Amino acid sequence: MESWPCQWYERRKQAVFQAPLVSASLQQALIAGLCFLFVPFAVAQTTTELSSGVVERGEGFAVYRRVSATTDATGQGTVTTNQFTLLENCLNYFEDGQWKESEDLVESAPGGAVATRGPNKAVFSPDLNSPAVFDIMTSTASVCVAAFGPFK
Repeated sequence: MESWPCQWYERRKQAVFQAPLVSASLQQALIAGLCFLFVPFAVAQTTTELSSGVVERGEGFAVYRRVSATTDATGQGTVTTNQFTLLENCLNYFEDGQWKESEDLVESAPGGAVATRGPNKAVFSPDLNSPAVFDIMTSTASVCVAAFGPFK
């Protein structure tokens, strides 16, 4: 079996690739291919999520924060915090001393229905011919009473 005509040797403290039968472009392709084999070892990382969720609420906003720790292949660790603020009308409501997420929910109640899981509360009458079909109380304690003409 004939030996491969490539030889590695050191000249002036540098490795030199010699292949008289291999073109220069093939040499570059081989070297680039070998480099790509070692890239995953150089950039291997592990990421662990430390915490995530809502950290602050108000009637029209919620601040979401995510904290994660990343360790690279050398063992060097970094902590990253990502944060964004969601803005939306009536996003949360204040009840029992804390902010809660609003829900689009109308529940049946004795004598009608109520929507109480938001900053604006509503009471609906079961009778559309009543003097007040629904009452709405806003988060600023303003009251709106609405009635329609008689339905037939």
